[in-house]
Amino acid sequence: MRSDPRGADRDPINLLYDSANGVGSVLSAFHADLPWPDNGGSRMFFLYAGSEHAQDAQRASACGGCDRYHVRFRTSSARPDRTVAASHYEVVSWCGHSSRSFDHARDRIAAAAAASGRAVTWHFWGNTKMSVQCDGYEVASDGWIAEIDLP
Repeated sequence: MRSDPRGADRDPINLLYDSANGVGSVLSAFHADLPWPDNGGSRMFFLYAGSEHAQDAQRASACGGCDRYHVRFRTSSARPDRTVAASHYEVVSWCGHSSRSFDHARDRIAAAAAASGRAVTWHFWGNTKMSVQCDGYEVASDGWIAEIDLP
């Protein structure tokens, strides 16, 4: 995921939702699991199939000026039954929000989905590239994604 189409890679995809009804049903299920509203955040672009695609939606556990969990969603145009998401835990820094963990946020979201009775399957995608945040902090994912199945 990138902050602009020509920018540097930022957040790895670490969640995959299977839903025949697209991002609307994903957001409904997400809200049932974790009632996080759209507390704002910068617009990001998902890079796949050689092109960039703007996020469809975002949710966050706290206000825009707070430390928080944050997730952005994008439904695949090639596979409308698949919605990918990039989640992270971020802190307020001198330069804005700075991610501190991709895996902790993913794990919290996956645990909430499992607690709601949703099937969660783990896959190793290997997306472990280090991301340097605006304040110089370096963070990387462990490369695993949680696939959440929605009826």
